[in-house]
Amino acid sequence: MRRVDYLSKWLCCVFSFIWMFFSLFSVVWGIASDEMKGDETEVDIEEKFDFTNFIKGKSTENQFYLGMFSYHFDRKSLNTRNWKQNLIGIQYNDFFLGTFENSFYNRTWTAGLARNFYTSRLSNHWGFATGYRLGLAYGYEEGEAPFSDVSPIVPIAGLYAQCIYREHFGVEIMLTSSLSLGFFYQF
Repeated sequence: MRRVDYLSKWLCCVFSFIWMFFSLFSVVWGIASDEMKGDETEVDIEEKFDFTNFIKGKSTENQFYLGMFSYHFDRKSLNTRNWKQNLIGIQYNDFFLGTFENSFYNRTWTAGLARNFYTSRLSNHWGFATGYRLGLAYGYEEGEAPFSDVSPIVPIAGLYAQCIYREHFGVEIMLTSSLSLGFFYQF
C-alpha cells in the first residue's frame, strides 16, 4: 500500500511540473506571437517588450477559493505533513485574503496581492491564466516556514497556472515552497 501511495504522489508531482512548464511556455509563446503580428522588424519587437510591465502584470479576475491540496518536496515529510489544507479564500480587485490549515496542521491566515502575467482563451469553453502572488501569512510556528523563527508573520511568494472552464469554474496549480492544487469559482 505504501508503494502505491508513493507512486500516486510522484505522478501528481510530475503532472504538476509538466503543467507549469507548458504554462510558462504558453506565456513566452503568447508574448512572442502577440509582438510578431504585423510587419514589425526584429528591432521593433525588442523595443515593445517591457520587462517592468511584464512583472507588473495584468489585473486578475475576482475568485472564491474552496479547497487546496499540497505536495511537499521534502521526502522526509511525505507521511507527516498535512496534504489537505481546507482553504477558504477570496481574491477581489487583485487582493487576496484566505485561511487554511497549513502543512503543520496550524490555522493560517494569509493576505496579499495577485497579478496575472498572461491570460488566454483556449476555446469557447476553456481559458488559461498564469501569474504570481505576493503577500504575508500568519500562523506558522517557530521554524515551520522560512523566516518563522524571526517573526510570526512570514512573507509568501508563489507562481500559479489556472485552467478555467466556462469563465467560472477553475483549477489552479501554485508553486511556493510546495506544490499546491486548488479549486475556485470566478465571478
